[in-house]
Amino acid sequence: MSTSAFFLSGESRHCIARHLVFWLVYLSYFYIQSVAPRKYSEFFIADTWYFAFLNVCCFGPVLITMVYVSIFFLLPRFLIPKRYAVFIAGFLLLYLAGTVVNYFTADIFLSHVHYSTPKENNFRHRLEFGNYNTRWAMVISVVAMGIRLEKFYYLQQQENVKILRNTLQAEWQLQKSAFHPEFLLDSLGHIRSLINTSSDAAPSMILKMADLLSYSVYENDKANIPLEKELAECENLLQLQHKKNRSDSLSMDIFGDPQGRQIIPMSLLKLVEENLQHTGSSIIAVTVEADQLRVKSVLGETTIELVRQTEAYEHA
Repeated sequence: MSTSAFFLSGESRHCIARHLVFWLVYLSYFYIQSVAPRKYSEFFIADTWYFAFLNVCCFGPVLITMVYVSIFFLLPRFLIPKRYAVFIAGFLLLYLAGTVVNYFTADIFLSHVHYSTPKENNFRHRLEFGNYNTRWAMVISVVAMGIRLEKFYYLQQQENVKILRNTLQAEWQLQKSAFHPEFLLDSLGHIRSLINTSSDAAPSMILKMADLLSYSVYENDKANIPLEKELAECENLLQLQHKKNRSDSLSMDIFGDPQGRQIIPMSLLKLVEENLQHTGSSIIAVTVEADQLRVKSVLGETTIELVRQTEAYEHA
């Protein structure tokens, strides 16, 4: 069982284990602080330890009940929904009820203990014992609610982070999975005009367009692909635009060795497309480094993370 699973998991076995550990620790402390010898010699008398055990048995059940009423009723029903007035009223009512019950358990306790310094079993002492133990129960209830509230907000924050991460990932997948509609329409329109004029360039344009569309559909779901493949599709895109625009301002210079490198599909291709869309030209310098790809264009400089071929296989 991991530490995070023990403290945060909602599984029944983890919840039971957490509660058992909590009560084992606290009731052990409760028992130790209930050991109340009036003089040194009473440490060696069995009654001293028996009276401490009797104290736990008399007041422990009320304490445990009050804690669970607080964390399973008052906290979720009133405090978390921000019904503060009702929560305060309920908390005070719980304190009053605990004091009343502990008044009667104090009667049982005082009837069975015989300290060397006698505690008379009267109204005053019963009320003192009952009120003292109820106050401790309220303190532990506040601590327990604080722990549960902190856990609630932590898990809520983690869930929000998870939702945000999934949303961003979905948006990124959507963004990198398809070309801009304007690019597709322009390219298809140009290919249609070439076909209508029986141009010799039409077949190669169709093949390059088919390669790009196939690449965006079938390779996009992969975590990483060879960098050479991404660069080849970038060349296809530039050649498509070159034949369409008959422009010399379309080029991509590659520095470094792309072999043995992996890249997220469509990440470089989308940069090239954005350059074409916003500037009408694409003079790009691509530098392959150890673990990143540095891309320079008129739109600025961008860095794309790379993965070595061996690392990609290890994570596959």
